[in-house]
Amino acid sequence: MIQKISKTLERQEGLMQARYKEFNVQVLLHFCKKDVILKKHKHKQLQFGYTFYGKYHFMIDDSTLFYMGDCHSYILNSYINHEAIALTDYYALDVKYYGKVKNKMYLNYQFPNKEVDLQAFYLEGDEVNITISKISTNSEFKLNKGTNLIFTKNKCSINLDDNRSHIIPMEIYKIDASINTISQEYNNNEILIINLNSKI
Repeated sequence: MIQKISKTLERQEGLMQARYKEFNVQVLLHFCKKDVILKKHKHKQLQFGYTFYGKYHFMIDDSTLFYMGDCHSYILNSYINHEAIALTDYYALDVKYYGKVKNKMYLNYQFPNKEVDLQAFYLEGDEVNITISKISTNSEFKLNKGTNLIFTKNKCSINLDDNRSHIIPMEIYKIDASINTISQEYNNNEILIINLNSKI
């Protein structure tokens, strides 16, 4: 029905990370303690980020500083220097994709989440299409074909078709392909679904 698939490790003191990779997509969950600095780095993947809760400064190209908070999101192109400084404890999602994309409009910096509508975020790649959706409380969400990954802000119960399961933060879960719908009953929670639809 649902399976935990992430591996969790302490990336550095004060930073725990859960990760999973499929196709040319890497999915990361971070729990970062206040005052921890993620040192400047860059990578070949473009990166989508979403903050479940907490606050941090996000520096891009040594010159542009953004204040990130609850529910903020961004898209960062490949090979762009970036670093983060935790102003509070924070919990966030990163999705990294390496490959060609069809629509370049998605590669601009976009802050905050109002510019990236999580109800309809979509990236068409050369090998896989990526859709990120936020599940509303007390409504049924129809799953797409392909790989469906699920994450939660808070510990909660979810309904997969007619069966109940429990999920916790800082874990990445894969939903069985036989499942058609998902819903949650917990109020004031955020659940994200990532659909990876292979084109190969």
